[in-house]
Amino acid sequence: MRRGRQFAARSPFAVGGLLLLILAAADCRRNEGSTTAITSGAGTHPDIVPVMSGVGVEERLTSIVGGREPYVCTSTQAGGHWEGPCRRFTIINPRSGTLVAALTWDNQHVLILSLKTLDGLQKGMGCCRSSQTLKLAVEAGSVYEVQVTLLKTWGSDETQKFRLTLSLEP
Repeated sequence: MRRGRQFAARSPFAVGGLLLLILAAADCRRNEGSTTAITSGAGTHPDIVPVMSGVGVEERLTSIVGGREPYVCTSTQAGGHWEGPCRRFTIINPRSGTLVAALTWDNQHVLILSLKTLDGLQKGMGCCRSSQTLKLAVEAGSVYEVQVTLLKTWGSDETQKFRLTLSLEP
């Protein structure tokens, strides 16, 4: 079974009958130069994505990351360091298994897919062309953040549409 959702700003109080807590992630910060107004429910927290517990269930999200996002995220790999405006998604795992995050886009701009713990420890990173997939063994109740970063300087007018597919394999 597949589920699809067009993503927009959402309230972080409850999703799918689950009460969820939002914690700030390290390695992401509010961009002081942002001209994006932060209002209740819009840009104040990462988007919350419940990962369904059924076998073979996917959560597909279609969204856009732009040069004026309210957050800037950083990623490192093999001695390299990247930073850019980003979209953040908090993942709460209902059971133990393998979390799979797959990112696809049309390659108009470079995107980075990162998977981090809430204290900022990077657990995986994929760059720079579509498609990128990260897998991570997770425990029931664990919380991670998926970051989709546009590899541009903050303030640019570029935007990139993407599709993020999340699943939890046994």
